[in-house]
Amino acid sequence: MPESDFAIDQFVGQSSWMDDLRRRIQQIANYHYAVLISGPSGTGKELVARAIHGHGARSQRPFIPVNCAA
Repeated sequence: MPESDFAIDQFVGQSSWMDDLRRRIQQIANYHYAVLISGPSGTGKELVARAIHGHGARSQRPFIPVNCAA
């Protein structure tokens, strides 16, 4: 899938929590640090990770998801 499919404006929801999430993704994407995204299964952790990757400087490089639970 193209990374544009994971753009922040593709996230569904209008609330202060979602606005904060979008703002944080944009902030985090500017840094070259590892990011730990945690939460229950099915909450969209990989979508957030793909959005961070897609908005960052490394967006032209491949995104490699890692399932730590497996």
